[in-house]
Amino acid sequence: MTAGARLAGMLIEKLTGHSYQQEITNRILRPLHLRHTTVPETDTTIPGPHSHGYIAVPQAGGGTQPVDITDQNPGAGGMISTTGDLDRFLTALFPRTSPAALPDGRTVHRPQCPLPRRHFPGSGPGWAYYSAGLMRVTLPNGVTVRGKAGSTFGYTDGMFTTRDLRRRLVYSFNPTTGGGNDSALVTRLISAAFNL
Repeated sequence: MTAGARLAGMLIEKLTGHSYQQEITNRILRPLHLRHTTVPETDTTIPGPHSHGYIAVPQAGGGTQPVDITDQNPGAGGMISTTGDLDRFLTALFPRTSPAALPDGRTVHRPQCPLPRRHFPGSGPGWAYYSAGLMRVTLPNGVTVRGKAGSTFGYTDGMFTTRDLRRRLVYSFNPTTGGGNDSALVTRLISAAFNL
C-alpha cells in the first residue's frame, strides 16, 4: 500500500472508528452491488476464480522463466475486483459526480497532479490530468476519456469512458515485464477502443 493510501486509511479509521476495509465495503461496495470486489487489507490471496500473474525471471543460462506471483500484497489501494464490477462502478460513478469534479473538454480545473504524456506514448502533446482520483486523457483522435489505470507485478488493469458513457473500456491483462512497464500497450488499447 502506498504512503498516501496508508494515510487515507488511518484518517478514515480515526474519523469513523472503522477500518478502511469496513468503510469501503459499507459505503461503496455494498450499495453499488460490487459483489466480486474485495478490500483484503493484508491477505495475499485472491478469492474465487482469477487470472494468475507472472513475472519473467532472467535465467543464468540466458532467457527467462515465468514465475507465478499471483499471491502478493494487493498494494496501492488494496482492492481486488473483476472487469464486470469495474464497469458497474464506472457507470455508477459518472452520473453521480458533479461537473466540477469531472470537467468537460472545455473546462480544465487545476489538477491535483499533472502526469506528463510520456506515460501515454502516442497520445499527443500536453498532459494527462488526475482529478477526483481519475485520469483525463485526450487521445490523438481528439476524444477525451476519463478513468483509472493500475499496475502491479503480473497485473495491469483499467477502466475508461467517454463522458456520456456511450463508449466504455474495462481491461485486464497479465504482463510479465513488471508493473508499470506497459503504457504503450495500454495506450494502444485505449486508442483502439475509442477510435470514434
